[in-house]
Parts: sequence; C-alpha cells; structure tokens
Amino acid sequence: MFEVLRKFFGKRQIEPEALLAYFYRLPEKIEVSWEKDGQYIIGRIKTDDKEFLTQGIDSDDFIEMVNDAVYSAYEIPNDYIEVVSQLRPYFPKPEEKEKLESVAVTRSRFSTHKAIPQRA
Repeated sequence: MFEVLRKFFGKRQIEPEALLAYFYRLPEKIEVSWEKDGQYIIGRIKTDDKEFLTQGIDSDDFIEMVNDAVYSAYEIPNDYIEVVSQLRPYFPKPEEKEKLESVAVTRSRFSTHKAIPQRA
C-alpha cells in the first residue's frame, strides 16, 4: 500500500506512514446537525470527544467546511490536509445531501463514518 501512495503522491514531501497515522487519528464517526440561516448553512459537529461549529454557503461548501473543521480539531498538519481531503473521509449519504440542497428543508442532521481507503 505504501508504494502505491508514494507513486500517487510523487515528489510531494508526504510520508505515506505519516499520512496513514494522521488519517487514523481522525474520528471514526461524526454527527452533524445543521440549519439554514439566510445564505449560510450552519452546523454543529460532534465526535466522541469534541464538539465544534462550522458554516458553508451551499451544500458542497458546507461539506468541505465540515471536513476542514474536523482536520483542524484533530490537528492534521497543513501539508497533509490536501492529501487527506482527497480521500473524502466524511461525506453524507445521497439522501442527506439532497436535504442540504433542498430549499424546503431548513434543518436536519446526518451522521457519517470515515471512509477507509482501499488497499491496492
């Protein structure tokens, strides 16, 4: 698996072993309760040991901000955030994303488990 990661990330100064360590530092599950407030989606994120807030302009921005907030809360170094984010660790189910995009739904919640990268 490490050889695949080295080949994929090429000349970046990313150590595959460190990347996996940071990835596994992230919580297995998060719960997000959210509501729309004007042009923003505001969300409260809960993990087993932390709780924090974030916001986004639309569903895609909100999902990105949820992930960014988790990376910050779990102290993932900036050099590794771009790579970890490509693994898309936290993403709501399609029906939950539809609620985020619907103008008829003003508040809801979703939980998501960390997506585990597949071994090559």
